[in-house]
Amino acid sequence: MSLGQGICETACVRDGSTPGELFEGSVHAKSGEVTCTSCHGSHDLRSQIDPKSMIFRSNIPQTCGSCHPDITEQFMESIHGVLAARGRSDSPTCTTCHGIHGIKTRVDPDSPVSERRIAMTTCPQCHAAERISEEYGITRVQVKTYYDSFHGLSYREGTRIRPTVRAATACMISGLPPIPCR
Repeated sequence: MSLGQGICETACVRDGSTPGELFEGSVHAKSGEVTCTSCHGSHDLRSQIDPKSMIFRSNIPQTCGSCHPDITEQFMESIHGVLAARGRSDSPTCTTCHGIHGIKTRVDPDSPVSERRIAMTTCPQCHAAERISEEYGITRVQVKTYYDSFHGLSYREGTRIRPTVRAATACMISGLPPIPCR
């Protein structure tokens, strides 16, 4: 264990788990191609509140983009990416939706970006938030409308009525272009 890893392991305990424990079950650990230094660096370790840190909020897309360039390009062109680039602290970055150390594949039902969870919890945590809706002038009606739709009702019940019925959010997680910033 390196000095940096020891500091992280003792300082970053969340929900009773250390980052290393969370990472072990992640898609990145299972790939065998990603280590702590892939995201945190090796010699110039900095706190996540240091603007020069690889894991500083506004640097997250570039850090993730070193391995995921196509997705990062799509993100940076989306309204979320544009707002993040402008320094808006309430705009999501990669880790807002995907998580940090315990990232799971989108087909894992426990992943925050799985088809069901993205539709029922991940996106609504911001898109149904009163403060965000008021500040950006967006309506929360879409979230309620989705929840009350055929798709939302089938997901709320915990089952898909037919295998061919997909969430209305499937377009967002299937690689289709995001809504551009205007």
